[in-house]
Amino acid sequence: MEQEKAIILFAGGKSHRFGSDKKWALFQGTPLLFWMLDKLKQITPLEQIFCSADEPIVNCPVPALLDEKQYQGPLKAFFTCARLLPFSHVMVVPVDMPLIPVSFLRFLIQHSHPDFALVPRWQGKIEPIIAVYPRKFVELFPTDKNAFHKWVELLDSHNKVQWVEEEQIRSYGEPEPIFWNVNLPEDLRKAENWLKKKG
Repeated sequence: MEQEKAIILFAGGKSHRFGSDKKWALFQGTPLLFWMLDKLKQITPLEQIFCSADEPIVNCPVPALLDEKQYQGPLKAFFTCARLLPFSHVMVVPVDMPLIPVSFLRFLIQHSHPDFALVPRWQGKIEPIIAVYPRKFVELFPTDKNAFHKWVELLDSHNKVQWVEEEQIRSYGEPEPIFWNVNLPEDLRKAENWLKKKG
């Protein structure tokens, strides 16, 4: 059921390459944190949205779930949040992918499966941090700090994953902008240029 699903917005990290805390970087005049929260509020009630963070977030309209240790990365954040939240499914979304269409996020949360993870994949690239996971799936993941690549490998080989393939993704837009990750200031400018061209 819809009310059993929570959304976690990954909003932690040191943002070394960006040069400042990315979640407060302005995109179209709005901090990325609020830009992404505005998208998420269109697909689920505010009380089912949470931020994963390394420290409290001032003026955040949703609860910030703090990692047990700071700067452990999205995998550790996923574990922390999934243990804390009493929901059957957890959808994860990064704060630094501002061009993800609301319609695509809505598709993911509406098509989640009781026993399967729902994960996008295009050109052989897996997108594990824009996905929906059953809470019980947490038990399958490695827990060491640098396990992100193990996460991807596990998803790639596991029989409890439903893939959202490129043909389906393209019905919502070009995959590159959808999954464009802002790591550098110029990445943010490129995302704004994409949005401007789209009109």
